[in-house]
Formats: sequence, C-alpha cells, structure tokens
Amino acid sequence: ALPKEADQCLICLGDMPFVGPQTYEALIGAANDISEAEIFIPLFKGKRGNPVLWRRSQFERLAQITGDKGGRALIREQENLVCAVAVHDPGILIDLDTPEALAQFGITVTS
Repeated sequence: ALPKEADQCLICLGDMPFVGPQTYEALIGAANDISEAEIFIPLFKGKRGNPVLWRRSQFERLAQITGDKGGRALIREQENLVCAVAVHDPGILIDLDTPEALAQFGITVTS
C-alpha cells in the first residue's frame, strides 16, 4: 500500500499509544543521517521498543511476513543493518494488550 516513491516507512503498533512525537522525529532523523543502516529501532534505557523505521530495501521482505510474527525475525537475521536510536521516551515500551493493562492507565473496556 506504500507509494512507489516512499524511501522508508514506520511500522507503528496500535496498542502503543504513548509513543511521543520526538521518537518519530529521532528515527526519521537517524535514517536521514545514517546511510549504512536499513532498520532503525528506538532504544530507551537499553531496551528496544517500537515503532521501527524500515528502508525501502526491506519492504519486499516485510511484505512476505505472514501470521502474527512481525519484523522481529528480520531484525535478528540482519543485526548488522540495525541502528539503535537512543530516545528519552518510555512510551516505546508500553504495550497495552489486555484489559488489565488498559485499566492501569484509566482506560476501561466495555463489551
């Protein structure tokens, strides 16, 4: 679904609503400054998080992923192409997958 002229894309997870705009800016800035890397991952206090920025060279491999695997395997296979981008954003680690996790932030789910 990406336009042919897209050089990079950010894959953002819908269950991670606390990622700040400064993280997106840091990832895009790193991708614009560092030509030898192809995958850019935010890093908060030594822990990798989301979103992940991917260069066009990775799009075909990403499109071949099936099921609920995500890009983690591609990242492991290509560590030499990964750039960890230090950010001051704990939101890259906060994943709200369950009603209990949502409740911790004052969000209630009704059916």
